This record gives sequence, structure tokens and C-alpha cells, in this order.
Amino acid sequence: MSAVADLVEEVLAGRHGPDPAHVVATSVFWVHHGTRLAGGTTTYRNQYLLVRVGAAFGACAFEAGEVDPQVCADASGRPLDTLLRSGTPALRTAALDAHLGAARPHRDAASTTVVLPAGTPEVRARARDAAVAGLLDVAPGSRVGLIGVVNPLVAAIRERGAEPLPCDLNLRTTQWGDPVTPDMAGSSTSPTPSWPPA
Repeated sequence: MSAVADLVEEVLAGRHGPDPAHVVATSVFWVHHGTRLAGGTTTYRNQYLLVRVGAAFGACAFEAGEVDPQVCADASGRPLDTLLRSGTPALRTAALDAHLGAARPHRDAASTTVVLPAGTPEVRARARDAAVAGLLDVAPGSRVGLIGVVNPLVAAIRERGAEPLPCDLNLRTTQWGDPVTPDMAGSSTSPTPSWPPA
């Protein structure tokens, strides 16, 4: 059994918060948006399925065609245990995220608060990804797997002296021409261009 499947079984057994048979998914919805940062050539197309439980939202990204829009009407108002047992993988993951977020709110567990600067999406993305990369305890030359490519995060990892190993189902190169693999197991053999790019 996978770690996620084990966690779902623990949640269903009531070991992480209230019994999900008595918790309702108030609303289920999805968000589909595109983003292209200034100067970039890539439009990120993101789709997320979201589940609301009390004051918490859980989310899971999914690929085009994986989820039918009817799920939003079918799953809203259903007991959470039903979603955890029989939903699509994206719905089960979003429901699990929502349940854990309601049982253990992130705001109560945060050890460090990061305040992003006001400004454009590009300014905020660079600050956000510098903060994320700052969580890494890596030695220069370390390799860092990056599942889902975000160009400012690629740059922030490099600025810490580490080598990102980019993996993404939808991109073939980073903004600087780094090859992106759809299979993390294959990324270790991918050539990495010099940094910074010429």
C-alpha cells in the first residue's frame, strides 16, 4: 500500500480528526486558468479540483480530460468518507487535503511566516520561489527533483548552487532551454545546459 493510501485508511478510521462519515464536503468545484509571466514564452494551463470542508479547502491538480465537470454537482454535499472511498484520484486527494486542512489548520502549524512583497506576479513569484528554495538544505552541486516546472523556482534552486532536475508532463524545456522530462526516473540522464544561459 502507498503512503497516501495508508493515510486515507487512517483518516477513514478516525485517527486524524473527526470521523469523515460525519463530515460533509460543502462544495466541490474546479478552477482552470492560464498564466504567462512577462517576458516568458510558456503559458501555464492549470486545472485544480477543490473540496471545501468547514473553513478549509483541499485541492488537487489534474490533467485535461481526467475529471468530468459533473463531479462538482455529484460530490457537493456528500459525506467525505464517500469521496475518499469512491471518487476519482483527483477528488480523493482533494478531499483528503481538505479533511487534513480542517483537522490541522496550516495557520496553526506554521513555524515561519513569509510575507511576499506587493507588486507584479513576476516580482511575487520570484520572492515566493526564493523562499521555497530557501527551505532546502542543499550543498552546492546537489541535485533537486522538481516535479512540475515553475521557471522562477528553477532559477531560485540554481541560485542556491543546486542543479534542478525538471520533470513535467506538459513542458519540454524550461525558460532557459533546460530539457524537461515527463518521467522523473529518466531525468538523471538529461543533459543540463550551463548556468546562467548565454
